[in-house]
Amino acid sequence: MFKSLYVNFMIGVLGFFISFLFSLSTNGFITSMYRGFLAFFVFFCLTFLLKSLMKFATTDKQSTAPQEYIPPFGEISDTNKQQQEESFSDDNFKHLASIIKDQLNDK
Repeated sequence: MFKSLYVNFMIGVLGFFISFLFSLSTNGFITSMYRGFLAFFVFFCLTFLLKSLMKFATTDKQSTAPQEYIPPFGEISDTNKQQQEESFSDDNFKHLASIIKDQLNDK
């Protein structure tokens, strides 16, 4: 992050010097300083904006899309139905009941 701000800062400084030097030949010192600081701000913001646009343009759109089907809220997919049916089988309940009975008998 600091590297990105450093690049933005350096481009802003470059804009300041370019604007200051061109403005100094036709205007006074204070007016040139004002235009230089304004150019620094504009160059700094433009660098940030252009870097953001470049990052947006170069990102792969497919990598952000989900790779598998995710059912909408409330809809259960076939694999989830099968897993639920397996978890509610009688064997699982019998096993769970035996574990609970063993724990209660130990107390």
